[in-house]
Amino acid sequence: MKKSGLLLSTSFLLALSATYGVLPGGQFVAVAQTKVAAPALPTQLNGVQEIKLPNGLTVLTKEVHTAPVVYFSIWYKAGSANEQLGQTGMSHLLEHMMFKGTKTRKPGEISAMLQQNGAQFNATTFFDRTNYFETLASDRLELAMKLESDRMVNSLFDESEHQKEMTVVRSEYEGGENDPGSALSKAVRLAAHQVHPYRWQTIGFRSDIENISRDEMYAYYKNYYVPNNATIVMVGDFDTKTALANVQKYFGRIPQKPIHHSFITPEPEQQGERRVTVRRAGTTSQVEIAYHIPAFSHPDRYALDVLQGVLSGGRTARFFGALVQSGLASSAYAYDYGLRDPDLIYMAAAAQPGKTNAQLEEALLAEVDKIQNTPISDAELKRVVKQSEAAYIYNQDSVQSQGSLLGENAMRGDWRYGETYLDNLRRVTAADVQRVARQYLVERNRTVGYFEPTASDNAVPAGGAGVGAGGPAMVAPEPEPEPMKAVVEANALLRAPSTPAAPASAPSKSTRVVLDNGLTVIVQENHANPTVAVGGALLSAGGIFDPADKPGLADFTASQLSRGTTTRSLLDIARTLEDVGATAAVGGGQEYATVGGRSLTRDFDTMLDVLSDQMRNPSFPAEEIEKSRQQTLAGLEEARQDTGTLSDIAFTNAIYPAGHPFHSPTIDEQVAVIKNLKRDDLVAFHESHYAPDRLVLTVVGDIDTAKAIESIKKAFGSWPKKGNLPPINIADVAANAGKAASADAAKPLVITLPDKAQADVIYGYAGHLKRSDPEFYRVIVMDTIMGSGLASRLGVSVRDKLGLVYGISSGTDASLGAGPFSVRFGSNPQNVDKAVAETRRQLALARDKGFTKEEVEKAISYITGTYAVTLSTNAAVAGQLLVSEVYGLGGDYIQKRNGYYKAVTVEQVNAAAAKYLDPNLGTLVIAGTYKGTP
Repeated sequence: MKKSGLLLSTSFLLALSATYGVLPGGQFVAVAQTKVAAPALPTQLNGVQEIKLPNGLTVLTKEVHTAPVVYFSIWYKAGSANEQLGQTGMSHLLEHMMFKGTKTRKPGEISAMLQQNGAQFNATTFFDRTNYFETLASDRLELAMKLESDRMVNSLFDESEHQKEMTVVRSEYEGGENDPGSALSKAVRLAAHQVHPYRWQTIGFRSDIENISRDEMYAYYKNYYVPNNATIVMVGDFDTKTALANVQKYFGRIPQKPIHHSFITPEPEQQGERRVTVRRAGTTSQVEIAYHIPAFSHPDRYALDVLQGVLSGGRTARFFGALVQSGLASSAYAYDYGLRDPDLIYMAAAAQPGKTNAQLEEALLAEVDKIQNTPISDAELKRVVKQSEAAYIYNQDSVQSQGSLLGENAMRGDWRYGETYLDNLRRVTAADVQRVARQYLVERNRTVGYFEPTASDNAVPAGGAGVGAGGPAMVAPEPEPEPMKAVVEANALLRAPSTPAAPASAPSKSTRVVLDNGLTVIVQENHANPTVAVGGALLSAGGIFDPADKPGLADFTASQLSRGTTTRSLLDIARTLEDVGATAAVGGGQEYATVGGRSLTRDFDTMLDVLSDQMRNPSFPAEEIEKSRQQTLAGLEEARQDTGTLSDIAFTNAIYPAGHPFHSPTIDEQVAVIKNLKRDDLVAFHESHYAPDRLVLTVVGDIDTAKAIESIKKAFGSWPKKGNLPPINIADVAANAGKAASADAAKPLVITLPDKAQADVIYGYAGHLKRSDPEFYRVIVMDTIMGSGLASRLGVSVRDKLGLVYGISSGTDASLGAGPFSVRFGSNPQNVDKAVAETRRQLALARDKGFTKEEVEKAISYITGTYAVTLSTNAAVAGQLLVSEVYGLGGDYIQKRNGYYKAVTVEQVNAAAAKYLDPNLGTLVIAGTYKGTP
């Protein structure tokens, strides 16, 4: 259950200012209150309607009839800021307990009902709020209301369930502790905030998680989980009148209650720099600098957003050039959480090998000084605004994104806040940005944190482990080049206005054409929103074609395409795309290179032109290759302390022999390859493997089919066909690859890493199922019952009943080649043995006894029910069209897909379990601070 957050309004600032006077830096002190009549606010705006029930419950609705899907959520103004020391983490633990049963529903029943009905659901806790949401078929909306109204008043908080869930949350806490960056952020926040409850993270302190009593939590629940402290948000395909009648039916009878609010002490003004250092096992130095800034609703918010975009809003941003491209940092970014009360803006960087924290700090502060002393350029200002405008429009693709935006705004003070965000952002001047930099980014207002890695006697042995992700993929050839893009877009999305819903349009069918040069184009129109998504696969350029002595060459080649062409430099490419908020990129992949892009409709040709230029005309500048080489090596050093990637590579190496495409090179092997790759290697690979013959592009969105095809012809049509491109040929491995000869011989592969609160565990073996296999759909049903979601057998047994893990999943990788079957989880090292034993017991039970008819029916209902939700965005549809083409499933796969699953029988699923599940003789990998023996 992940945490997220953001948002507030000017009207809320006025309310705060009446209670708290504003200090320099936007902090507040208590003053006498003066009542001022506030102007009436609209209850309907841009398709959003606000209704308040007599019991105080606020309801926000927005009809969007572009797909038969609805997003329903309920938001409570109760987060970690409402906690006290000794009870930190209670809001988050309570969120978990809301899935553990009511007076009429058993523990786990809510999750099971939602999963059976095809819902995508979860809950999140943050500093100022907690929310519960379901995205599901519109004819199931009433179910979501029924369940949420029940747990608003009837949750039980059984003590035995509390103790089990406490261990689950503790496991989640331990997973976060594995990351040195998280440890540094925690230390910086604790130093920067001295008294305000923002000083602790949402998950809380471990000792509090372990000692919060059931009665304390239940009292907190009864105080805050009341209708007059809640907001319902509904966005999607429903009739407002009918939906509101059902809201009244399920929530209207719940009485409002007085809410006891503890006074939250405002953070005093900081009067001097604070510094903190974290020392523990690791490989990479990191710096984080935090400055106090005002509450999210403060008028300076818009200038601060521009400031962040200028510093780290992509490859054109200042941090990328000054820190990453200069060779100082592997990543650098600026961000803030946008909280209700005054909080912090962060600037952070991770060092490249050989660089120091002092150098990173100096470089970060130098960029701050530049903005304080010299106004930003008009081009920078315009680019940030354009990125925000585009991000807002992209947000309209998804009902869940729109609903989350409304809910976050409501929790920060007023859902209407976003309606004026873009207009206010456009009013920001370079002088405004310079002013806020001078006002807030000053020495007396900052806290500086260093992470200093310490040497360990338990380092991973040379060549003893590598890095992969579900296969033989290497560490990314370079860090994400736009480390702040997600934050920039999130800021824009959570502050952007809503628009009236587009009228429903009839489902469109795709059109497939093959150009003269062999390029396959598939187009599907969707005119609900002025955006276009492009997906693609270059089937001749995957890692399968790496030379035996140069594993990773395909991935590294793909990573260099955006670093310069014969007519554009890296910055030229970045400016062209970022100036209009578009993306266009080619990425590595084991079976094929991936292609993707996104743009507003008006910028479709621009995006295609850049994508084509990168694929057809890369210049492989030597200087850029060297910069990327160093960034990749920095990433490899960080990976030496990553339990997840180390366990992954050890697992794939154990079951796939050297030379097989799914075998992964060790970290040391990867380092050796990256150090020795030459420009000629990249040029030769591109010349041999990049051609239109085996390129597939899918286009979905607000574009005429004929226009889309014509644009692709213009961008790619003159690319000559190469011919004689090698086919993809992935050899099957023996069915018992990775299996020990006996249970006694199945000793775990243990990768010992110090200072890891959680161990990452993988159990599995080589599979023999490809995507084209007729048994595929039966196996997916089996996998769903076994280990997909909270209601799965492993989820219920290992997580819910025993409380041994935060998350556990199992599944079969089936693509052009036969990937592995695996079970994966993270666990406290002391719980690993028990979790492994229970996992094996469940696998044996499924293999020997099979599944019930009810389990199979529920799994099929979930798989088919969630498909409408899956297809609710242009990018998702483009992905499904690509799947159908790459795996030869037919142009009508999207229409027929659910039928394939509905035809699966319980006998077929049980036969698949007997054939594909093996509880004893697979490979077991454990990475972390582990000393036991399963």
